[in-house]
Amino acid sequence: MIGDSEEAKKKGRDRIIYGIIGLAVIVSLWGLVNVVVKTFNLSGAAAPTLTPLTGPAAIAICPALRKFRISCVISLALLMIRLFLLFSL
Repeated sequence: MIGDSEEAKKKGRDRIIYGIIGLAVIVSLWGLVNVVVKTFNLSGAAAPTLTPLTGPAAIAICPALRKFRISCVISLALLMIRLFLLFSL
């Protein structure tokens, strides 16, 4: 809902402008990294592969992993709800 006061409108406009500036910075850094990778021919280098701890092996190593994963998902959901409520007011 659009705020009635000029201050709320200015604050919203500033957030949009900062978001666009942030997106431009991210895209420009991505382009810069691609230029460096292509200039120094680094595209052939591969990152090491790591075996994720999933399934029965992970639970055997760390029995609390399942409970931790569930609590992380719940915490993330609560954080997203709080942020939504904070910025929607």
